[in-house]
Amino acid sequence: MQFDASQLITRRILAWLGGVLVLLLCFPTLFHLVFSSQQEVSVETDIGITTCLGVFLNEPGDADSCVTDYRVVIGNTGTMVQSRVTVRLSPPPDPVRFSSSVVAIIASARSAPPPVISQQVEPDTLSIHIDNLHPNRLVEIHLSTRSLEAYRQLQTKAATVTADGTVIATNPHVTVLARFVRTVFSLFGA
Repeated sequence: MQFDASQLITRRILAWLGGVLVLLLCFPTLFHLVFSSQQEVSVETDIGITTCLGVFLNEPGDADSCVTDYRVVIGNTGTMVQSRVTVRLSPPPDPVRFSSSVVAIIASARSAPPPVISQQVEPDTLSIHIDNLHPNRLVEIHLSTRSLEAYRQLQTKAATVTADGTVIATNPHVTVLARFVRTVFSLFGA
């Protein structure tokens, strides 16, 4: 039996392309996580701290005094400025207290103007608009509600996010870390 290097290289290339195709078809979020695009936003939502159904809820009358924090984390993980990112919650929990903070996803000496964040309450939708979101910027939005009913409503609710480019459902810090690991491995030929 004779060794043919060209067949071995062809098989390796086909196996690698087949693996990438399977990952692309089965795990599109993983593909977006590792390979960046110019217009991209990473989003994570969850229910943060709550006193509902916990140690602080001792009597049935305490259900109206419980507090729930719903958190939406949006990061511009692309390379272009996002002119407008919109977060929609429908129907909005009632009552809502809104707060936000803006930080860099990774430490950088580059400064960028902060985005403009506004909210609009309609009868059936709460819309939060983030204008001029620069790359490597993360916006964390907290919506605080009171009552057990609002807590139950938030457990079944997911925020809808629209942006100029691709929206991927993952933590922006994890997205940046995955790309860093990919870059390190590519430097060493792996």
